[in-house]
Amino acid sequence: MKLTLVPLALVSVVLAAACDRLAPQPATVLAATSEADEPAPHQLTVHGERLSTYLEYPELVRGTSARVLVHLTVLATGEPVRSGKVTLRIGERAFELAAPKREGLYPIEVQLDAVGQFVAKLAVESEQAGEELALGEVVVHADDAAATAAARANEVEPADGSVDFLLEQQWQIRLQHEPARRVDMARRLVVPASVRLRDGASVELHAPLAGRLVAAQGRALPRAGERVKAGETLALVEPPLGADTLTAMHTLRLELEMQLLEANHEVEHSKLRRGFAQRELARLEELRPDGLSTLPEIDAARREVELTVHEEEVALGRKQAIERLMAERAPYDPTTGSPVIRVPVLATIDGVVVAAPHTAGASVETDTTILRVVDASRVWLEGRVSEFDLHRLQSEFGASATFLGLPGERRALPGAPWIAPRVSEESRTVAVRFELDNADGRLREGMLAELELATGRVSSALSIPQSALVMDQGVPTVYVTGVGESFVRRVVELGVRDGERVQVLGGLAESERVVTRGGYIVRLASMGSASMEHGHHH
Repeated sequence: MKLTLVPLALVSVVLAAACDRLAPQPATVLAATSEADEPAPHQLTVHGERLSTYLEYPELVRGTSARVLVHLTVLATGEPVRSGKVTLRIGERAFELAAPKREGLYPIEVQLDAVGQFVAKLAVESEQAGEELALGEVVVHADDAAATAAARANEVEPADGSVDFLLEQQWQIRLQHEPARRVDMARRLVVPASVRLRDGASVELHAPLAGRLVAAQGRALPRAGERVKAGETLALVEPPLGADTLTAMHTLRLELEMQLLEANHEVEHSKLRRGFAQRELARLEELRPDGLSTLPEIDAARREVELTVHEEEVALGRKQAIERLMAERAPYDPTTGSPVIRVPVLATIDGVVVAAPHTAGASVETDTTILRVVDASRVWLEGRVSEFDLHRLQSEFGASATFLGLPGERRALPGAPWIAPRVSEESRTVAVRFELDNADGRLREGMLAELELATGRVSSALSIPQSALVMDQGVPTVYVTGVGESFVRRVVELGVRDGERVQVLGGLAESERVVTRGGYIVRLASMGSASMEHGHHH
C-alpha cells in the first residue's frame, strides 16, 4: 500500500476554512439562521460527463420570486466554472445568467406562474466546459402553506458519519471524484525488478599495444556523454620505437625513394618511345598512297606502338605501387624527421561514451581501458520470481512495470519475456526478463522497479482508482459524495489490484462516487467537523 503525504498547504486550507466558519457572520446571515422554524432548502447534486452542479433553492411558490443557487464544477480538474452563460429551464420557462456572481456560483432568480411538476434542465456554455444537465422534476406550490408543509415532509437527516466540506473548500484543493465502475481486471504477481543493460551493450575499449595515447586526426579525444558510431576511430596509440626499428625504417624509406626515382625515369622513357613510335606510324601511313612505304613496314610500326604503350602502362603501375607503399608507411614527425607508428582504437558499437579516464599524452598498456561505451537505446528489465509462484504465471503474459525513479508512470511491457531455465540455489528464484525501448534514455542501468505479471483475470469487477483509498489507522476507507456538499466515510474491502485500479469486494455500490483527489483533506475536515457549521456566504 502506498502512503500519501498530505501537503501542508492543503492542511492550511482546512484550518482556514474552520476559522472562517467560527468567525462572526454578517448580520443578515445570523438573522436567517436564528429562525428555527425556517425550512431547509432543497439540495440537489447532479453529475454529468464534464460538469457537476449543486443547487440550493427553497420550495417554489406560484407567483413568488425565489433564488436558485447554482454551483458549477469542472469534473476533469476540480475547478469552479469561472465564466460563461447558464440557462435554467423549468418547463417552458427559461432563466439566464450571463456570468457567475463569483467563481463557480450562479444565483438565478426564478418566478413561475403555474402550479405543478415541471422538468428542469441546466445548460452551461463556458470556455472551460459545456454541457446540458438533467435536473429531474421541480414542484411549484399554490401557496406558502403548501410549500412549508412540503419542505417539512422532505427534510432529510444527514447520514451517520457524514462530513460537510463546502464547495469553496473543494475548489481550493481541486477536489475530484468519480463513480465506482465495473471493469475486467487482471490478477497480478508483483515482484522486485531492476533495469539492466543488454549483453554486449557495454564495451571497454583497451589499448591495442603499449604506448602513448594521442587524439585521432581532426578530433579531440572523446569525453563522457559523447555519442560515437561503430567503426569510428576514437583515438590512436603511438608505441615507442627502438634504435634498430628506426634504422630499418629509415633504410626502407631511402630504398622506396630510390625505387620511386627509377620508376619515374621508366615512365618518362616509355612516354618518349611511345611518342616516337606513334609519329613513325603516322609518317609511313602518309607515304603509303604514293607507294613510298610498304604494308609490312606499317604493320611493324603498329606493333612498335602497341609495345611502347604496354611498356608505359607497366612503368606507371610500378610507380603507383611504390607510391602506395610510401603513403601507407608510418608518417614522419616533421620536427625530428623520425617515423611515427600510430595504431587506431576503433568503436565496436554505436553508443555513448560513459567513461574516458585518460587524456592525450598518457602512457597506456595493453590492459588499460581507454574508453567505455554503452548502448542503452534498448534495455532489459529483469525481475525475480519465487519458484513457489512459478505455477501462477500464465502462458500469455500481460505485464507492466513501475519505476521508483519515475513516479506516477506505468509502462506496459509488450511481448513474451525470457524466463531463465534455472532456479537460483541461493535465492530460490527465477529470472524473468523483458526488453524495453529506451530511445529517450529515461531508463538507467540499476534503476529499481516493480514488475507486475498477470496471473489470471477477474471479469466485471467493481473497481475504483487507488488514489481514492485513504488509510485510516491502517483500515482502507473511501469518501463517498453524499447529499449536497457532504461526504460519507466508508470502510471498504479490497480485492485484486491491477495497475492504478483496485477491486472493491464490499462497502461500496456501483456508480457511487468516491473522492479520488483530496480524500485526506476531507478526512482532516471530518476531525474538526464538530466546530464547523454548514453554510455558505453568498
